[in-house]
Amino acid sequence: MGSQASEFFEKYKDVRWQKKRLEVLEFNGWACECCGEDNEQLHVHHKRYLKGRNPWDYDVEQLSAVCGDCHRGLGEQNDLLNKVLSLVPVHDPIGAPDLPYLIAGMYGLEIGKENIGKEILYELGSKIVGNYFELLAEDKKKQEAE
Repeated sequence: MGSQASEFFEKYKDVRWQKKRLEVLEFNGWACECCGEDNEQLHVHHKRYLKGRNPWDYDVEQLSAVCGDCHRGLGEQNDLLNKVLSLVPVHDPIGAPDLPYLIAGMYGLEIGKENIGKEILYELGSKIVGNYFELLAEDKKKQEAE
């Protein structure tokens, strides 16, 4: 592990992170925010990282208390989101203002009537997710066959 990464993970030993972690667990009633599990070890998940911030420099609402299974699921969702974002060109036809429609399609979120005309991006987001999960399933089959 690189020096920068190990320095970052060392911050999770800091008393300020331990206090923030307890605050998040208390805020969520000592249960997984996703599935309600309250009988397993809970992790504190950063909904997103902001460059230059320490792990404890986030509001409670920017953090989630989650069980191990849900934390892995959130990691997979983040991986998927990053994969999709890496496929989006930084220039037209899909630019930054259109990304929310693509992401809405990925997650199956509703887009309001005021957003008519963005359906193609929504459908593209849905298709990317489908293709991605098909690739994951194929990779899993290959690994099991080995």
